Amino acid sequence: EAGGETFFRPAVSPDGKLLAYATRRMAETRLRVRELATGVDRDLGPAPLDLMNGAAWMDLIPRYSFTPDGTAILIAVNGKIERRPVDGSTVTRIPFTAKLDLEVGPGTRIGFREETGAVRAKLPQGTTPSPDGKRVAFAALGSVYVQGLDGGTAVRLPIAGDPPSLPGWSPDGKRIAYVSFEQKRPRIFMQNIDTGRREQITNFEGLNGAPAWSPDGNRLAYVLSKDGNPDIHVMNL
Repeated sequence: EAGGETFFRPAVSPDGKLLAYATRRMAETRLRVRELATGVDRDLGPAPLDLMNGAAWMDLIPRYSFTPDGTAILIAVNGKIERRPVDGSTVTRIPFTAKLDLEVGPGTRIGFREETGAVRAKLPQGTTPSPDGKRVAFAALGSVYVQGLDGGTAVRLPIAGDPPSLPGWSPDGKRIAYVSFEQKRPRIFMQNIDTGRREQITNFEGLNGAPAWSPDGNRLAYVLSKDGNPDIHVMNL
């Protein structure tokens, strides 16, 4: 029974009584063994990370095999070879050494200078000019900033929580609407630039985003996606 797991790489014991297999539940890969006659199933510990989400064409997981007497499974984990008894008893490591003589290609490291001093935002997002054309708002470094187009100092709005995005000016230039993920899902908030007053505007089920003001500043258009199909809605403020 799957029970929310994925199964792969089956291996049958030499006597045909046991089935070893790898299983994935969420982000963890495990090695298990099942008695085919009784259905008794045992967990034998972690297995190497599988490639189900990546290069599955290169095989899902490194191979493992039964010992000739069928009492244990040999598996490579974390650069070691382990012997795992099928009855779930103590795991032992099999020591080994390997002498390798391999050519090493040219180094790919490059030198670069790490900047010091003030932190500079190099990737501002959602940049939008104010209605009077004298300032610009943008999201960067985990907040929303307002800066004069004359190159003055950028002022950080007092926004806490996860990084906001998509700032949008009100027509009077006194408020900025933006999207925040601080509630673990996108919601629209509004911030008064002068007073610092902040309020949540939307809390609809689904993805709330792309706020846009009406010319009179009394309504706000936004995109709401509940099932992957976005719709445009308008609300009164």
